[in-house]
Amino acid sequence: MIGLSPAYYISRFTDEFTPSDVAGSLNDIAAMGYGGFQLEVFHRRNLKLWLEGGSQRVRQRADDLNLKPTQFVAHFMLAAFANPQNLNSGLNAAGYRGPYDIEIVCRPEAVRQQYSEGRAFVERLLSK
Repeated sequence: MIGLSPAYYISRFTDEFTPSDVAGSLNDIAAMGYGGFQLEVFHRRNLKLWLEGGSQRVRQRADDLNLKPTQFVAHFMLAAFANPQNLNSGLNAAGYRGPYDIEIVCRPEAVRQQYSEGRAFVERLLSK
């Protein structure tokens, strides 16, 4: 499958793109012949839009068009994964639960368990 990267949304809508922008662009993505697309939240301030129904709208539209989310990127969390010290001290402050919740909503049902296990792994890392 050939997928579309988040750079598409940034070039089309700036880095302030919303779930509505993503859902609205999926028709164009399907028409260009892509089978997949990457999800992304660039700024933490936009996370709430995804958690309050945005990810469900993207999921529904993607399902309607038979497009598959291939990956999820939370750019605002990059610094939290930069080194072990940040991972242990900064990840809770980065708000990791929201991005995992978006990913689980948007991914196909078949991988829900895999992401639940990944989330549990991160929680175990943080509890050490």
